[in-house]
Amino acid sequence: MEKAVVKKLFPFLAIVTAYANASAAIQVPVSFIEALSPKDTTSSERFKNEYQNAVQLGLDYNKVKLKQCGYEVIPDFIFFDASDEVQSFEKAKLAEGSGKWMIVGPRRSQQYLVLAKGAPTTPSVSTMASSSEVFELGALHLTMAPSNQAMAKVAALAAKERVKKKNLTYFSVVNSDCVTCRDFSEHFDLAVKSISLKKSGELAVTGDDPDLGDLLLRLKTIKPDIILLPNYSKPSAQIMFKLKGLTPAPVFVGGDGWGDSKFGFVEIGLTPDQAQGITVRGFPPVENGLKTFSVGNSILKDKAKIQNFPGSGSAQALIKITSDLTELLCQKRPKDRDAFAKAFKNKPYFSPSWGVSLYRLEKGEIIFEQIRKGRR
Repeated sequence: MEKAVVKKLFPFLAIVTAYANASAAIQVPVSFIEALSPKDTTSSERFKNEYQNAVQLGLDYNKVKLKQCGYEVIPDFIFFDASDEVQSFEKAKLAEGSGKWMIVGPRRSQQYLVLAKGAPTTPSVSTMASSSEVFELGALHLTMAPSNQAMAKVAALAAKERVKKKNLTYFSVVNSDCVTCRDFSEHFDLAVKSISLKKSGELAVTGDDPDLGDLLLRLKTIKPDIILLPNYSKPSAQIMFKLKGLTPAPVFVGGDGWGDSKFGFVEIGLTPDQAQGITVRGFPPVENGLKTFSVGNSILKDKAKIQNFPGSGSAQALIKITSDLTELLCQKRPKDRDAFAKAFKNKPYFSPSWGVSLYRLEKGEIIFEQIRKGRR
């Protein structure tokens, strides 16, 4: 009789047990803070939506595992204007004050550096920051990108390989108001010392539409083989357009800011044969980057998902971040914010599973060539 009663009650007990397990899940609040205000001229509603969709996709693919481990990640999206870096500090301070376990920070180095100051005790990860200062922040503040040092070495060697000529010279045009641009330029200067590439000058500029003054006339006299543009895509595109009359045409070399064929401004304003060059990035194309980790491989196999997957490096980083967050939670089982911070600091999971990617600029398009090893 007792066995029969238990048998009848079993489905009910299973439901109660499942409900109890679900309700016992530890909530992990995470703030995603990025300069993606649709009002900002460098951003758009499209980029904001793709950012949110990438986060949600990553969480969806890890949802079952998180539930089995007893956790539920609660995302909080906070967007601010790229032109107002103070907001990065203020948003981070509010996130830390409200008890967020972790912050996923801005892609640009200077914005992420400001954010880290606003939330010094909260673990944070930038999607794409690459300046030297970022790598000096300590174990609580990480990035999914390789360093400018690593990327500058690849760029210098690739530039020499591209321009097969003795006594190579280069001229730098650098956005002085950009932390990572200046940092990349400095590391490029160091990298070329061992490969016989001589610097013939430098011009510091500001803004998205920089005033080049009489630079075109200067360059016609100097005739550098290479022009280094370690800037973001919009000013780089404007500079290339303004220097289109140079003969012989120099090879332009970019850092991690040019973007690619789908994300960035380098292709805007350039006619097919006006600019040739190479650029290095911290991320390969989506099909190359996602296959380097488990969840990424699962997304690649899901034809419906990968068809609409945004191809940006930021999206790849967000998928990897949500996957590493899941691994940390399931392996270290932190019970609260302090335990999570300790686990994050002592065993950081958040690092790129890809190297430095080399692209070429050809006929107005940025085309992937290969992945080259290197992180620092």
